[in-house]
Amino acid sequence: MNPTRYSVTAERLALTALTSLLAGCSVDAPVTPLTPAAPRPTAVAMPGVTVISDSTVLASFVIPGGGRVLPLVPENVPDRDVATSRVAATSATLTFTLAAQVAPPVVSGQTLQATHIVKSEQWAYVTYATIGAPTLGAVDVYQIGGNNAKLMARATFATTEYYAVDTDGSNLYLVGATSDSGFAERAVLDIVSLSGKKLPNNYVAIRIPLPSYAGTGVSVDGTYVWVTSGSGGPNTGGLSVYAKSNFAVLNRYSFLDARGVHSDGNYVAVMSGTPGTARIYSQSGRGQLGAPISIGGATIAESKGTAWVDATWAFFAAGDGGTRVVSLASGGGTIRGSGMVIPSVIGVPASLATTNAVFVDVQSNNNGAVLVFTANGEAGVQAYSSNHHGMAVTSTPTISYLGRISFGTTISANFVAGGGGTILIAAGLGGLKILTY
Repeated sequence: MNPTRYSVTAERLALTALTSLLAGCSVDAPVTPLTPAAPRPTAVAMPGVTVISDSTVLASFVIPGGGRVLPLVPENVPDRDVATSRVAATSATLTFTLAAQVAPPVVSGQTLQATHIVKSEQWAYVTYATIGAPTLGAVDVYQIGGNNAKLMARATFATTEYYAVDTDGSNLYLVGATSDSGFAERAVLDIVSLSGKKLPNNYVAIRIPLPSYAGTGVSVDGTYVWVTSGSGGPNTGGLSVYAKSNFAVLNRYSFLDARGVHSDGNYVAVMSGTPGTARIYSQSGRGQLGAPISIGGATIAESKGTAWVDATWAFFAAGDGGTRVVSLASGGGTIRGSGMVIPSVIGVPASLATTNAVFVDVQSNNNGAVLVFTANGEAGVQAYSSNHHGMAVTSTPTISYLGRISFGTTISANFVAGGGGTILIAAGLGGLKILTY
């Protein structure tokens, strides 16, 4: 299913028309910090949580890749031609090997969708959600080494689903929606202390209500936790900034349809939609740099969108607008070039080929060029080479299309992440794909 959409309740459906009306005139509204000196909240037991740690059971969920090599193929190539070996790879120097694939969890008879991934060294964390009612979710923990991928823990949730995740090595930061009592607007940030990089068997979390109906993005750096929330509600979502020390609200910027956030410890980039808009913030001062930037695209309500910061450059996954590239400076950001357009794949309608996520693999540096991957729904995952590293922010990077990673059958790519020669693809109802290169 593409584009990824967040769960819809009857109350939210009633707000759709109002949200669409306000989207064109939304203005950022800084909110006075609420509780900067508040004590650190206490972790509490969550209802409806099941933690699976039995290694035999966990291993049964993983299908080894068997060393299968996945080619890069050009645009306008149907998967049937790849499956019958009628298409040659576009790049002989860049090949991918399938390490493993994992079917999505099934909770209360409902198959979940893989939504988001974060990889930290050899550990990876994957979130799952339902599309529509009921509110069901899951979190997987993987240990990855070379072509070996081992599922170390899985937690399923009967009343909470997650759309994004980040980690600082000691904690997981999860955002999504919950039907638990006490969450009038549903959006939630859950912080879970890891046990040896894995989920604790005694699963407890610090639970922080967010404005609006869905937490859509989270990024943690050395000092702050940056969270986006959106999709209507009595209180408009936007960007919330929390202190890592006690999770006090330090800043809040209100705007509609916030979809994703990424901090590299210097700049913070936020993607929002309807229409596509980029916002740039200073990590140190937590202030907005310049005015919001109209980047186009992102016209499909309640869909996925992400941002990725790499030094003085930011990449924005703008849904039906493809991927846009913005240079960063103390005064804000400037669009550079035409970015990466939506790929064309025979047999895949344009409405199902929107760009859900973008990831820059800074560890792939080759003579100044790095690999950039985009997740484009049923058009799959595309690979590019970009020379933006070290380039002056007044210049325009050269971005070269390398090809599409083909599995021989259609997948719906919701998210892509990785590093160090590994990428992981959240493929919606197709679960998780782990590749090495």
